[in-house]
Amino acid sequence: MPVQYTCIYKANTSAWTSTGRQAAVGSYGRRENELVLELTVFAYNILRLIGQESLKSRRAPKTKHPVKRRRIRTVIGNLIQIAGHITTHGRRIVLAIGCSNVWRHVFMDVYNRFALA
Repeated sequence: MPVQYTCIYKANTSAWTSTGRQAAVGSYGRRENELVLELTVFAYNILRLIGQESLKSRRAPKTKHPVKRRRIRTVIGNLIQIAGHITTHGRRIVLAIGCSNVWRHVFMDVYNRFALA
């Protein structure tokens, strides 16, 4: 008896099923859609949590008006897409962030809050 499996490979605008037939984009099953929804909600909540924690940092760059919340795009642009490089030195892994980045202190504050949790 052959093993049955479902594998979807998504490329550009079309998807190929394991039987070799082309499927329409978005024609995943209900379980796959539920999984994508759950992962999306999870990622959204993590970004919101990072944004709320970044407000608690006293070393954040100064703003014209008091900030009550951060947009998700702002969190992604300022705290997720930070330029840096990872170096191994003396059996330690070091994340180096440039000194010219004004968000480096906020990033380290948020990182330390989540690393200790």
